[in-house]
Amino acid sequence: MWQWGVSLLLWPLFIIAASCACLLLYRYATSHEYFTLREIEVSGNRRLTSAEIMQAGGVHLGMNTLDLAMHDVRARLLGNPWVESAKVARELPSTFRLSVVEREPRWWVQQEGGLFYADEQGRIIAPVEPRGFISLPLIRLENADSSLLAVLNRLQQMAEAKRLPFTMQEVGWVRLSQGGGVELHLEAANITIAMEHQGLMDQVARLRAVWDDLTQRGELEQVAALRLTGEKLWVERTMQAAVGAKPATESKPATTTKGAQTSKKPARS
Repeated sequence: MWQWGVSLLLWPLFIIAASCACLLLYRYATSHEYFTLREIEVSGNRRLTSAEIMQAGGVHLGMNTLDLAMHDVRARLLGNPWVESAKVARELPSTFRLSVVEREPRWWVQQEGGLFYADEQGRIIAPVEPRGFISLPLIRLENADSSLLAVLNRLQQMAEAKRLPFTMQEVGWVRLSQGGGVELHLEAANITIAMEHQGLMDQVARLRAVWDDLTQRGELEQVAALRLTGEKLWVERTMQAAVGAKPATESKPATTTKGAQTSKKPARS
């Protein structure tokens, strides 16, 4: 019986001794130069530099690889507004890997007196700054919610597929409203294009046909706006081109409002 009593007394001492040994071993490993961080691999970054990624993760050469908590490094990376997702890996004895997926800016959004980059869902990323400046269309939401951005995303996809007669890089601003649909202004051409939310594919097809017709006839420079309503497309010409101008695809006479800057003519594709 006394042997059992001795064993019960020695067992806690053994646990304490083992714990102390593990602690000493950990301190030795986290301070030994064998585990000094000598290589940091950064991948996936396009806008952010490798130095900015390392700074965001709190990782730099000379640190001890065992002293870095990977979940903390990942959490710090995700704290950067440009980082959508991040992966962290450690390769003993001296290598650390940081892989990120950056958020893609699609629009400018004006908010609280400032100008911000926003992704395709309209989520704010970061303020627009001189460093790394990207020119993007400015979104104006008028009595509309961000769900209407899905319409813009479809237009973006159509532009990339070359179904639109212009690229999204030519768009200076976009206005979204529940009742007014979508308006895009092409800065270089100085043309405003208005569409409804419904039947986008059919509207784009009519727009392309009329645009090509106006271009072929050399009349595109006379256009101030193209407005699609239902199954019709209205061409608004500049005041300078209103006198004696012909409609794009229809021979109805133009209706010019006194004092107005543009004249409207119906067109159908």
